[in-house]
Amino acid sequence: MALASARAETLADAIGVTFQQVQKYEKGVNRVSASTLFRIARALDAELVAELARSHDLLVTLGVAPDVMLGH
Repeated sequence: MALASARAETLADAIGVTFQQVQKYEKGVNRVSASTLFRIARALDAELVAELARSHDLLVTLGVAPDVMLGH
């Protein structure tokens, strides 16, 4: 099994989905729900809220921000 495949399998186990589902998320075939995104962030030890806020700030800078403000 390739290293990327092993990591995807580990992530799949951590978030409670199949390896194939993780592949679909990676390829953009399936959307990732908010709850799944939260589980992915937790499994990867990532700060999801901080990342979303940074993304929103970038969109504001580019002038394409959504109407929803993320805690600002």
